[in-house]
Amino acid sequence: MRKLSVVSSNIRYDEPDDDKFRWENRRDFLASTLLDAEPDLVATQEGKRPQLRDISAGLSGLVCVDMHRSWLETLMYPCLFYNPIRLTLQESGDIWLSRSPTVAGSSSFGSLFPRLCTWARFDEGLLAINVHLDNSSSETRLQQSRVLVEQIALLRRDHESVLLMGDFNESPQGAVAAGPC
Repeated sequence: MRKLSVVSSNIRYDEPDDDKFRWENRRDFLASTLLDAEPDLVATQEGKRPQLRDISAGLSGLVCVDMHRSWLETLMYPCLFYNPIRLTLQESGDIWLSRSPTVAGSSSFGSLFPRLCTWARFDEGLLAINVHLDNSSSETRLQQSRVLVEQIALLRRDHESVLLMGDFNESPQGAVAAGPC
């Protein structure tokens, strides 16, 4: 497989009080900026469903990996978009970073919001994972990372490359970067 062009971006939720930085004022610029990278794979964090529909419409040639998802309209989701000319999707899913990783909307470890990761397996021997960890507590992020590592170990097949992207809300010197295990 030739090198992949990969982009990850926290798109910021749609906050009406953002004045000139409101979603409606930045969505076209964001889509254009992402497409300028000629990506094979795009990971976004912090988008709600209407925003992700907007981004999907703006990312011509890319397909949103959301066929597996039962949307909870009030939540923010990490999402993956892929170039079907370069990658062939096998399967996908969501993992909730809680004590109940298969329960949609579940939250644990004192997280302010339910947090999750989205994963996609491609024919090309790639397991792509996009995560958005808690923004308030390093200990919460560490616990969420432990769930993530356990779940990746269950998902990953022999000889499959893992690409982990996301918004980790942690500095390179933080507990998550030091290793969750």
